[in-house]
Formats: sequence, structure tokens, C-alpha cells
Amino acid sequence: MSALDGVPFKVPKGFLTSTELLPGPELSVPACRELLLGSMSLSPYTCLPPLVREPQPLIAHRAQPDSADLLSALSQEEQDLIGPVVALGYPLHRAIVALQKTGRQSLSQFLSYLSACDRLLRQGYEEGLVEEAMEMFQFSESQAGEFLRLWEQFSDMGFQQDRIKEVLLVHGNRREQALEELVACAQ
Repeated sequence: MSALDGVPFKVPKGFLTSTELLPGPELSVPACRELLLGSMSLSPYTCLPPLVREPQPLIAHRAQPDSADLLSALSQEEQDLIGPVVALGYPLHRAIVALQKTGRQSLSQFLSYLSACDRLLRQGYEEGLVEEAMEMFQFSESQAGEFLRLWEQFSDMGFQQDRIKEVLLVHGNRREQALEELVACAQ
């Protein structure tokens, strides 16, 4: 257990960070960032959101009514994991959703999921749809991104959104086959 600017932090038991042993018990914010980011191999396209303000203790997020409910539903182990991620600039709600979707088995998968969602959200897609697409395509950012692009195109054409999802999944994001089926069903 160590302190991260007043926020207690420990790597939960059973959570794999790398094959190396963790550094000593006391971690500063820079050391924690190095541990989180340096121990995993990220693609060159991975970008974390910029730190927009001074990191705040996880307790500070309890002022938001839904955050308190979300935090109380987490185990202490999960709260300890999410604290440093929120300190990196990710919204608490998104970090909790990412943890629930990816599980606690791999720190790199957890952070990769958050980064991928962040990039897709910056492209203007709705958060709920991004999360759904990432889950449908087993956290593949490229497949989820293609699905979102096609979903948006077909929605703009006036096709029913539930039908679009179904057809894109059946046809594996192949635009021409999906469009043919959507047009045939609409007639």
C-alpha cells in the first residue's frame, strides 16, 4: 500500500501488470504513471487524454451523486485500481465501465480499452454506442471503428438502427453486402 497524492494505492492481488516485480512500496504520481504506461507495450497510436488538472483524490469524485453510487458498488481492490487511472485524466464513470468490461486480469487490456474508447469518442460517436461496439468486436478498436462509421452512414440513409447493427454483425462490417440486405429488407 502506498500513497498517490493522498490517495491510497495498491496493485490488487491477481492483477497482472507485467512479468517484472513491482517497485518499492511508495509510488509517486510520476512513478505510478511510469508503472502503468512503461510496463506495457502500447501501439504508437495509443494516446492517453491530457492531464487537464491536478490529480485529485478519488474521494473528491464522491461529490457527484452518481459517482458515489458507482464507487460504493466497487470492491476496495477495484477502487485502488481505478484511482491512478482517474488521476491520469479519465472520467470515473468510463474507468468503471472499462474495468467491468475488461475485468481485472490485464492492466494493458484495461488501459487499451480506455484509450480506444477515448479515440472513438473524439471522432464524435455516442459513448453508449462506442462501448457497445467495443464489446461486440471483443475490444478491437479497428472493427468497432468501422462498425461505428458504417452504422452512422446507414443511419443517415434512414435505415432502422437495430436492423443496421444486426446486418453489420452478420456481414462482418462488409459495407456492400450489408447495404444490399438493408435495401432488400426496406422494399
